[in-house]
Amino acid sequence: MRKELKKLLAYLLTLGITVSSVFTGDAAVKAATLAYTEDDTKITESNDAITITTNDDNQTVYTLTSSVTDGLTISLKDNETVILDGKNFTLNGTNVHSDSGDCFESTPALTVDGSGTLIIKNIILKGGNAVRNADDLGSSPAVYVDSDEVSLILQETVTITGGDPSEGHTQSSIGTESSCGMDFSGKDLIIDTNSTVTITGTAGYPSFIDLDRHCPQAATESSNGLEFAGRTLSVASGAKFTVTGGMGQNGCNGSDINDEIPQKYIDDYINAQNGTGGGNAINFYCSVFDIAKDADVTLIPGTAGKGGTAGTFTDTDGSTIKGTDGFDGLDGKQIALESGIISDLDLLKSSIPEEDIVSLKLHYLKESENDYHSAVYYSQKANGVLFAHLPVLDIDHYNFEDWYADESYETKPNLFYNNYALTADSELFAKYTGKQYTVTFYSDPDTIYTSEIVTYPATAPNITSPTMTGYTFLGWFTDKACIYPYDITSPVTKDTALYAKWEINSYQVTFDSMGGSSLDNQQVTYNGTAATPSAPTKAGYTFDGWFTDKDYTKSYDFATPVTDDITLYAKWDIASYNVNFDSMGGSSLDNQQVTYNGTAATPSAPTKAGYTFDGWFTDKDCTVAYDFNAPVTDNITLYAKWNKIPDQQKPNETPADNPSTGQTDTKQPSTEPTDTNQSSDGTAKTSITLNVSSLPLQKGKSTTAVKATLYDGDSIAKWESSNTKVAKVSRKGKITAKKIGTATITVTTKNGATASVKINVQKNKVKTKTLTVTNVTAKKLTLKKGKSFTLKTAVTPLTSQDKVKFTSSDKKIITVNGKGKVKAVKKGSAKITIKSGKKTTKVQVQVTK
Repeated sequence: MRKELKKLLAYLLTLGITVSSVFTGDAAVKAATLAYTEDDTKITESNDAITITTNDDNQTVYTLTSSVTDGLTISLKDNETVILDGKNFTLNGTNVHSDSGDCFESTPALTVDGSGTLIIKNIILKGGNAVRNADDLGSSPAVYVDSDEVSLILQETVTITGGDPSEGHTQSSIGTESSCGMDFSGKDLIIDTNSTVTITGTAGYPSFIDLDRHCPQAATESSNGLEFAGRTLSVASGAKFTVTGGMGQNGCNGSDINDEIPQKYIDDYINAQNGTGGGNAINFYCSVFDIAKDADVTLIPGTAGKGGTAGTFTDTDGSTIKGTDGFDGLDGKQIALESGIISDLDLLKSSIPEEDIVSLKLHYLKESENDYHSAVYYSQKANGVLFAHLPVLDIDHYNFEDWYADESYETKPNLFYNNYALTADSELFAKYTGKQYTVTFYSDPDTIYTSEIVTYPATAPNITSPTMTGYTFLGWFTDKACIYPYDITSPVTKDTALYAKWEINSYQVTFDSMGGSSLDNQQVTYNGTAATPSAPTKAGYTFDGWFTDKDYTKSYDFATPVTDDITLYAKWDIASYNVNFDSMGGSSLDNQQVTYNGTAATPSAPTKAGYTFDGWFTDKDCTVAYDFNAPVTDNITLYAKWNKIPDQQKPNETPADNPSTGQTDTKQPSTEPTDTNQSSDGTAKTSITLNVSSLPLQKGKSTTAVKATLYDGDSIAKWESSNTKVAKVSRKGKITAKKIGTATITVTTKNGATASVKINVQKNKVKTKTLTVTNVTAKKLTLKKGKSFTLKTAVTPLTSQDKVKFTSSDKKIITVNGKGKVKAVKKGSAKITIKSGKKTTKVQVQVTK
């Protein structure tokens, strides 16, 4: 009762301790000295020595960064798995200690509670030691588990040692208790594959002579290495498992005394002390000890201590009384089998006479008519094993049902309080039933045809083949792509989805070119679509698509599923060609579309300042004049010829770099000239015109898109910004956006003329607002096979950062590169799609021979 009061007082005192909290997720960690946060999370005063992380398997990992002196408690929750990695540091329990005159018990190095599995690796665990104290409190085990829902897995290198005892609180008191290395009453204790685990119990405190009275005092008992009352102790393949019991202590010799000692104390002095027994390597209760054949298990019991030699009492008359010699202690056992079964017969023989050993043969699933998969265990006669602890094999595709005393599964074994007594060699038979699986049949990847439940080792049912209009059933497959056929004769081993494979019926699509070049017919599977063929050709005509009737009332959609034979008819339009007018620097003219063998109309003469127009020519050198009565049979470009007017001023456009937007072309309508300087008689001295009146520009970007047009004899004197914090401009006209806002850029000529453009600096990227093709009329273009034509585009605003992209709808007919160059590959019709940002335009291209 006194000890319990001390423990309660210690607990109450610790509630006032303030330490920094560590929230550990699913598990709570604490030291022997506890405190509580507001949400009842247990925390430790040794947190600096422990880091808490989560691994790739979402498991909490406690890692020691140095040795811990106050012990550790890990509380598992919801069957989680937690890892304690010691990194070869030492985790010590709390030693017996005093505070304000009160004694506090020692603690284990590691206490585990809750429910789940703790993996322990690369650590040294030492139980709390006893220290001389008024209450003679003893030491503690290194590891303590008292929850039947906790399992431990020891990995790599783990060393476990119980706490050491101490001398008594006075010179005449016997020493304190020693401790086992591990006290385990959990679920499973597993020594993992190729691990090295050592568990050691400690010796009791030695027998000694009271120095004041010369009276011999007894030694305390030595402890066992492992106290095991869990479900299963397993030593895996390649593991090295060593357990050592505490060594017994020798008893002290009796003292030689004379008549100075009162008569009633004589025996206390002259009688020798007994030697104490050695500790058992393992104390085993009601459990299963399973050892792999190639595991290395060494159990070392403690050696008993020897009894002391008696002393002699000599009276005043010279007579003597001889004391009693002490008895020798008993050696410990390798395994003290209180109850339970063990797989290693030789190990059991080391502790129990062979005639007292009985076997228990456990039969699992039959491998053949008279052959079971079996395992043999051994125990001491009249002992037993908890029925719930019998090892059950996890057999693929089967569920364990129960144990029976006969192979026909009719007789249940006799139990006494859930304990199976072993009075003779015995056999038990595990009954397993096949797992049930669902086989689902799909007539198509998303439609269930039927489903069946089968019990292993049954095969899938041989159901009636499904039917589908337009298809032929070819069998069942395990994948939606129907690549891997299913063996209907094999046992079903999991929930299985089977998919029907179908062969699709085919139909003919016939192409009637209506006088054009012939095309091959197509075979198309049911609900498939016909491929768009190469466009047919017909002299002087342009192909205008396929129709389902000769009257061309319904065009054919090649995305339409084919469900029957069909004939398609070609529609023809007379061909038209582009007549392009290149004014060679003069005023622009509209291009013309002329039908096959038609003639182009003579356009109005273009104008060019300082020049006179001298006709249209078929070449840039203006050597071959064009005859507007000639029939047009192909695309053609005509070039204006100019003659210079002597002594006449002409506009001169200042050089300017292309804008840094990556566009194909940047033609823009000019603003009206700003004429700021005139002579008194009204004649213009100078004039300047900018190609834009305003431009958006993203912050941080630059442009040279602003162009100036002025007259001969004048030149640009300077570029200026109204707000250089918003936009600045170089002396060559390069504008750079600095800050969101608006600035006016003014251009001044040497003759004093000025023109301005407003720059709107924005945060976001400049997007394309308009996109046009400038050298194709009506968005149609006709090319001869092998010819090329470069599409010219214009975007607004000039500073758009959206690139212009070109794509062909059919690369077998026409190709187009990133600069808009179209090449005619073979006869047919296809479209060029031009896109800039969200703006799109298209050009229909007809390729002829």
